[in-house]
Amino acid sequence: MDVQFLALLRQNPNYRSLWVGQLVSETGYHFNSIAALSLSLHLTGSGSTVGAVMIARTLPAILVAPMAGVYLDRLDRRKVMMASELFRAAIALSFLLVLEWPVTGLLYGLSALLMVATPFFTAGRSSILPDLAEGEQLHTANAMTQTTSWLTLSLGTMMGGAAVAAYGYGYAFVFNSAAFLFSAWSISRMRGTFRAEGGAKKDEGVKEFLDGLRLLWRTPLLLATDTMQRSNVFWNARTLQPLALPENNTDMQPPRE
Repeated sequence: MDVQFLALLRQNPNYRSLWVGQLVSETGYHFNSIAALSLSLHLTGSGSTVGAVMIARTLPAILVAPMAGVYLDRLDRRKVMMASELFRAAIALSFLLVLEWPVTGLLYGLSALLMVATPFFTAGRSSILPDLAEGEQLHTANAMTQTTSWLTLSLGTMMGGAAVAAYGYGYAFVFNSAAFLFSAWSISRMRGTFRAEGGAKKDEGVKEFLDGLRLLWRTPLLLATDTMQRSNVFWNARTLQPLALPENNTDMQPPRE
């Protein structure tokens, strides 16, 4: 592990709390992605259902991202991130309802709700970094935050797939909820005030939200970049085939009818 990163963790307790929260939160999220996508295939055997879940886990985040920026410019970013994690913890646990009532519409709705809250955490994490570090530390923090996202994508997907195959969907959903709760606790340990300097006018929120949507629409590169940032759901979908084959899942039972 990079010496500068170790020094950053040792010397900067605020960044350490943020990084630990990110590590656990994103790993837990990938448990949910694998479980939800695999469950959608298990319920119907249809690739169209998987595609619909993927859309439900991508489109809301793209549309809500400009709104997240509006709130993060006006409120304490640490508190917004904590609220996002607590909301996502409740939604993640609600996926257990799909095991009792295996209705694809419920799976779509919960997937969309989970992603509606996600930009408040991810955008907050990025915007709060300049408040936590400066100079070389800020460069290191930015680099490690991005590296951690890709690391959790790989490890979280692998561990999530193994957990679903061994213990079933419910375990993955409960673990994901617990991960979000742990992340909220870790972020709560950050000390300081994390509001944007100068703030923003409250009556301009709707205008800023619409401006953000227009900017995405008019800037294909920005839209593509934003979509790519949320495309880990497509990566996760590539692991579904081994999970869905009955001969590879003797320990995984279908949802109760």
